[in-house]
Order: sequence, then structure tokens, then C-alpha cells
Amino acid sequence: MNSDLSGLKKGDWVWTIRDGWVKICELSNDGEYLMTTGNHGYDLGGFHGNDKYPSAFLEPPEGFNAEPKRR
Repeated sequence: MNSDLSGLKKGDWVWTIRDGWVKICELSNDGEYLMTTGNHGYDLGGFHGNDKYPSAFLEPPEGFNAEPKRR
């Protein structure tokens, strides 16, 4: 399970618990947060807001039945 999102750029894919596979739409200027959808922002550790655990990943965590990436 990899939630280190520090090497990503606009247009890359991430898998989120909230939305499944999504493309990064926007990166903040300071590099602290990245936007994956219009509604959800994640920090570079995969955390959304004050969540206790990461919820955005490079690949789905083991045990999640994730759909294939949309193209």
C-alpha cells in the first residue's frame, strides 16, 4: 500500500477510497495539497482533511476490489 503521493503531477492517476480511480486535476502552488476531484483534496501522504488514516494511494490497498482505471 503506497500513499506517498509526493512524486505525482497533474494528470496522474490515484486511487481514493471515496471515488476510486481519479486523475489529479490540480496541484497547489506550495506542493502541500493536491486535488484529485473538484470536491476532495489530499496531502502528499494521502490524507484527506483530518482523517486518521490515508485514503488516497498510488494503487488500491490489498483487499479492496477496485475497478480498472478509466481512460
